[in-house]
Amino acid sequence: MDMPVAGAEDLAATCAELTAVNARLFATEHTEAAFHVLAAAIHCAADLGDAPTLRHLEQIAAEQQRFVGQRARQVLPHEATPGATQALPWVSMERIYASVARQASVRASTIELQQRHGRVLGS
Repeated sequence: MDMPVAGAEDLAATCAELTAVNARLFATEHTEAAFHVLAAAIHCAADLGDAPTLRHLEQIAAEQQRFVGQRARQVLPHEATPGATQALPWVSMERIYASVARQASVRASTIELQQRHGRVLGS
């Protein structure tokens, strides 16, 4: 039996807005800001117990992780040079996006499992 979340409609709208802001930030290669906005959207969807949205956010995180990984490999030199430091932020961001994708996946799986067993998130 699901309990309604106070302000669920507003929170769902905020989650959608955050997802759109993430896309705009990521498109302009503001990857760190985009990550934080994506993480906020994941928290909103988790608070709503919205597994389908969490799965969607997981896909976004995985796609963004792939892009960041490709970018890291483009700027990563084949040997240690002073230019290697240019790749470090991209390599770090790739790992961070992987972690947020896992976070969305785990939260979605938890909600799905609880729903199958008739329990509300947090009970």
